[in-house]
Order: sequence, then C-alpha cells, then structure tokens
Amino acid sequence: MLDITPNTKIIAFDLDDTLYKEEDFVFSGYRAVDAHVKAEYGFDGSFQIMQQAFQAHHNPFDALAEAIGHPIDIDALIAIYRTHKPDIALSRTTELTLENLAGEDAVLCLITDGRSITQRNKIEALRLNRFIPDENITISEEIGAEKTDRRAFDIIANKFPQARRFYYIGDNTAKDFFWPNRMKWTTICIEDDGRNIHKQKFDGDRMHNPQVIISNFYEVPYIIFQ
Repeated sequence: MLDITPNTKIIAFDLDDTLYKEEDFVFSGYRAVDAHVKAEYGFDGSFQIMQQAFQAHHNPFDALAEAIGHPIDIDALIAIYRTHKPDIALSRTTELTLENLAGEDAVLCLITDGRSITQRNKIEALRLNRFIPDENITISEEIGAEKTDRRAFDIIANKFPQARRFYYIGDNTAKDFFWPNRMKWTTICIEDDGRNIHKQKFDGDRMHNPQVIISNFYEVPYIIFQ
C-alpha cells in the first residue's frame, strides 16, 4: 500500500465524457431498449429512431412511442436504459494513461454524479477497479450530494489528510471545477472533441473555469508530474 506523504498526488476523475464518451453509453442503452421493444412489441428500428431523436435534441422515448403508434410502457424502457449492462470501453490512450498514473506516487479516485446502479455498471464495464479502488469512488446517489455540493470533494480530501496535492480532471464547466477550485485543488479540463453531451463554456466566472485545458487525455501526466 502506498504511504501517503505531502507530495503524494491525489488525482480524482469525473467519469462521463472524461474517462470515456457518454454518447457510447447512450447508444448502448438504445440498443438494449431496441432488443426489448423488438421482443415485446414486434417493432423493429427503435435504435435508429432514438438515435435520430437524440441527435436532434428531442426526447428519444417520446419519439419511439410516437413511432410505435400504440401505448407502450415508457417507464419500463427507461428502466432498461438506466440499468442495462453497457457495451463501453476505455480508449487505449485512457487505459495506458491510467496505468501509468497508478504506477506513480499517486492515488487515483473517482467523483461522479448519477444513479448508483447506472454508474456502477459503467465502472464495471470499463474495469476501472484495475486503477481505482472501490473505497476511492464516490457516486452522488450513494453519498446524497452532487458535485455542486462540497461534500463530494470533502469525502476524498478527508481520506488523505497527509496529502497536499489534489487534482480534479473533468469536462463539465457548469459543475466540475467550482468546488475543487475553491478548495485549492488543481483543475484540469479535457476539451470537448465534438461528442460531449454537455457543451463547454469557458466564459463563466473564475471559480467555474478549469485552471488547465488539455485536448487529449494523455496530457494529464505531463501536467501533474511536470
């Protein structure tokens, strides 16, 4: 076990659109819904309908219900989407970067918003426990606080009172960086490549903006260990 010293880097990551592309989860969920609708209602083409609605910024479940043309259990479809075992994976770049970071004088953590079962299924599919121990994972539904609340970050900070160097890597400029900035962490933003669910705005107040913006995940170690 790593001895925590003032120089140990505590590196916390966001999950969605930071460690993988959330769009991949969305489309995986649509495929799960498609399989159910085909078996339950004999209707083919759900995936394409939902994907097109998503890309047009419309409600995909409403679009699907309209296309089917008769009453369906939308709540059941939403539950399938939220609880399915997703077909997602880390990119090779992200995997190698996490592997390298885990081999340094660093502790890797995860701070993510979302439902417990949904986020846990993502974590399992991505095999993140290879790099991030379960005790260093915080999920908003499990702790009763989203990233707009300081408690999500205090949980990690309080686990490592000896450490003085904390980092948060995320993508959502609306909520990822405010509290870690206030807590004097170093904040790093992965720039949107055009596929992010939440579009980035860097014209907000100083506390909401990241201190560092990078275009690729592999740059993370160069920022932290420069």
